[in-house]
Amino acid sequence: MNRLSNMNQPQSKHLALWACPRSYSTLLTRSFEQRADCLVFDEPFYAAYLLEHGQVNPLREVMMELLETDYLKIIDRLKKTLPPNKISFQKHHPKNLLPHFGTSWIPNNHIFLLRHPEEMILSYRKCTEGTITKEDIGMEALYRFFQQLKSDQGAKILVIHADDLLKNPEQVLRGICSTFDIPFLNSMLSWEKGFDNSSLLFAGELLPYADQWYGSVKDSTGFRPYQKKNIQLPDELLPLREACMGFYQKMLPYCETFHVATETV
Repeated sequence: MNRLSNMNQPQSKHLALWACPRSYSTLLTRSFEQRADCLVFDEPFYAAYLLEHGQVNPLREVMMELLETDYLKIIDRLKKTLPPNKISFQKHHPKNLLPHFGTSWIPNNHIFLLRHPEEMILSYRKCTEGTITKEDIGMEALYRFFQQLKSDQGAKILVIHADDLLKNPEQVLRGICSTFDIPFLNSMLSWEKGFDNSSLLFAGELLPYADQWYGSVKDSTGFRPYQKKNIQLPDELLPLREACMGFYQKMLPYCETFHVATETV
């Protein structure tokens, strides 16, 4: 995999978060957005993917009008050298990466966020109508991309489980920061309600879409207490569950357990 010469400058850091839809990846992105030293890219390739994929979406044309569809311009932004002591945090869904996007923009520091397929499927169903496919959930694409990065000796990879993030957000955030040699900040634990001061993908002019997909994050002011879900999928979704479970189970042993000091910066 090709690498950028400026991706590992000592005083700057590029992090990529890889996840499936409905896995609390937006919540983690919102947390990093609270850092004054952090530049956030929330699914920067999504409109470029929609342009070429032709996915049916009620706001497809609006998104392509308001968001950048030129993948080369997006790559230029991601490759841009950071000022000293700055961090870029990129949230991506591997299922939305098309082959010609290439790999030259991919940084060396990676967080994979895992969530049980049953929970993702049920959450996805609440946000959309019609048939849900395994491609929509993206578990296989996440696993395949994980395997690809694992073979790259220059990549630093951390796998975390969404349950752990919700149960112990401070501990997990400290673990992420420790892994990638960046200071933990208390500001990552809370934020203002709403998207007035947010640069997330579906904020601003795409607010109706934000209500559909980002509603829980929009209404939050931080990490909410973990609540175990008792899920009973309808029979028609059981084949989809089975199509995702094998890839989930293959990634599960890589999840990190954190035991981090409590010093605050």
